[in-house]
Amino acid sequence: MVAHGNESTNVRGVVRFCTLSNVAGQKGAVVDGTIDGLTPNGSYRLNVHECGDISQGCSSVGDVYDSSEISTDESGRATIRLINDRLDVNDLIGRSVVIEQPENGNGRLSCGIIARSAGIFENYKKICACDGVTIWDERNKSVL
Repeated sequence: MVAHGNESTNVRGVVRFCTLSNVAGQKGAVVDGTIDGLTPNGSYRLNVHECGDISQGCSSVGDVYDSSEISTDESGRATIRLINDRLDVNDLIGRSVVIEQPENGNGRLSCGIIARSAGIFENYKKICACDGVTIWDERNKSVL
């Protein structure tokens, strides 16, 4: 998740959800990330919401699907590293993650869509297997 959906705040960050087990039907995920722009020494909620519709910002993401408490350090950064036994990463794709401030009522500060990503060392960013050129190197090639 890369934060998006509420440009009125400076809250930005990245959250990753990684499967704990490859055994079918077994739940559990490592939740790892960093959120910046929050109030120093504050308490927040990292909520997974039902849908990934952020067409109307953080107000169109549906009901809460799962929730975890997070807190910030003296600089306003939340460093997230937790294990959530309730989550199945395959069920999260297409949903959204929202950073909320509980004492602010419905204070949805930032949100983003949860998308699938390649595993570690699995994304080589190749344009074509025939020449093995990466996306960035492809831009430097002559068109002629």
